[in-house]
Amino acid sequence: MSYNSAKWWPGALLAAVGWAAMNAGTTGAVEGDLVARAGRAVGDMTMATATLAASGRDVSLAGAAFTPAAREAASIAALKTPGVRLVDSAGVTTVPVAKPYVWRARLGQGAIALSGSAPDKASRDALFAAAKAAAPGGVASDKMNYAAGAPADYAAASAFAFSLLPKFATADASLTDGVLSVAGAAKDPASYAAALDALKSPPGQVAVGTVAVTPPPVAPYVWSATSDGKALRIEGDVPDPPARAATLAAAKAAAPAMGVEDVGVYASGAPTGDYAAAKAAALVALAGLASGEARFEDANVSLRGTAKSYDDPVSLAAAFAKALPPGFSLAKADVAPAVAKPYLFSLERGAQGVTLDGFAPDDAARDAAISVAKGAGLGAVTSHLRIASGAVAGVDYPATEAAALAALKSLTTGRVALSDASASITGIAPSAEAAIAATEALARSGPGVAVVSNAIEAPPALPPPPPPPAPVADASSPPSAPVAADGPPLAAAQCQSALNDDLASATVKFATGKAALDPASYPLLGHVAATALRCAAAKLEVDGYTDDMGDAAANVALSERRARSVVAFLIGAGVSGDRLSAKGLGAADPVADNSTSAGRAKNRRIEIKVVP
Repeated sequence: MSYNSAKWWPGALLAAVGWAAMNAGTTGAVEGDLVARAGRAVGDMTMATATLAASGRDVSLAGAAFTPAAREAASIAALKTPGVRLVDSAGVTTVPVAKPYVWRARLGQGAIALSGSAPDKASRDALFAAAKAAAPGGVASDKMNYAAGAPADYAAASAFAFSLLPKFATADASLTDGVLSVAGAAKDPASYAAALDALKSPPGQVAVGTVAVTPPPVAPYVWSATSDGKALRIEGDVPDPPARAATLAAAKAAAPAMGVEDVGVYASGAPTGDYAAAKAAALVALAGLASGEARFEDANVSLRGTAKSYDDPVSLAAAFAKALPPGFSLAKADVAPAVAKPYLFSLERGAQGVTLDGFAPDDAARDAAISVAKGAGLGAVTSHLRIASGAVAGVDYPATEAAALAALKSLTTGRVALSDASASITGIAPSAEAAIAATEALARSGPGVAVVSNAIEAPPALPPPPPPPAPVADASSPPSAPVAADGPPLAAAQCQSALNDDLASATVKFATGKAALDPASYPLLGHVAATALRCAAAKLEVDGYTDDMGDAAANVALSERRARSVVAFLIGAGVSGDRLSAKGLGAADPVADNSTSAGRAKNRRIEIKVVP
């Protein structure tokens, strides 16, 4: 394309002058000046590349314009340069169209490198200035090329990318057509969270593509959850938002009644393996504690706290260790037993031996208590002791147990119970002297223990024996020494019949509402003892009954104490305690109508059964 002046003859005159000048040796200088001035007029805002040449007053323009309109504007600018007669722009093209249209900014080592395509000089300058402003050290490099075809909101997308880069230590932001993708490592946890939030709301028509953003690495990788029994607090390192959500869901599943507070921070460097499953197992174990902490340092896990129930804390830790996925290990477990309040310990002597119940602070203390009971010579030992924290400081439990066993030796049946530092004793003594001995023995409990209740029942002191040769069976008062069998030995069936006959002759009577024997019943029980001695091979069960008046549970307890009083009398009369047992049945199995006073009197009875 050529551009000419409106008229040719003035140009011809000038040409003649110019010819004269060239003849004077100035032609080259004039053309060079003309090219320089035309080049400045064209500038670089319209042309990506430009080459100018002059032949006399005619200028040729070649290169690549940003747009067809920019090509026209460049030619007109060159023609308007003073001294230019004609402009030939046939050599001017437009920059190529890029498909896809890609632009990229890479942050690393304190500098930002730009590459890809820019649509024009103004956009390129703006991008480079923004890169220098965003770079930590203000250093940027430009390796962009010019290309047409930039997507809508190209400027907004690149500005958005530059706003993100200061949040990263290293980053790669790329715009492909209208899709922005970001990868890199955030500078700190707050910047990581801020970058993810910003990428949820890009400007204009910009779409967000691949996001591969990582929080800063840390070592060791630490995470913990603590519980006070009411709420869970989660803190430490979190790989990413999905992992955070998974942990919160696991916490709510493990402890649905607890509130959950999450103050974790984002960081990379999590241990390999199923980290989510490992944390879920830790939260389940933590929910089984009254209070405590589960803590991870890389793949090493620790658990500490106080158990919620009286289950063996060692078993709880073992179950947690088993639940951890491969690659994770329980490095330390410090789980205390559940706290018992009040702290209970009891020993009960029955016909078959001694039963231990309540709590012990640890396995060693429990084993020691069982061993001491076995050595007391009171028969078989049954233990229901559980492990619990909460033992009272200052109480000498071994000394208290020894005193309790000594007290029980003086009783036919009985129970010593310790609640925190308060001791109580109940039972049946074969004599008033034995009751006193039991009381004195328990008083020797260890320091810090106070005996607050004494409910030992014993028959009154027996009067002197009747002068011989009065038979025991005809005595009007109970013997003070073992009685003698009043006939030949009896088989079991005969024994039951004889005992029934004895008890059919009269009713065993007690003080009203109490278990103390009425002295009027001593002769009857003397006959029963003499019969029992003839049944040397039989075991006898003394059953106590009441009427149905009053509280059922209280009636059962009263009937058992009355049965024990009869057992104590029989033992005092010479019947071996190993053959005797007592049972309270309350108002069960009535033999008469409880609606009448006569019927109720018949139902208040003692029965003795021969048992296998």
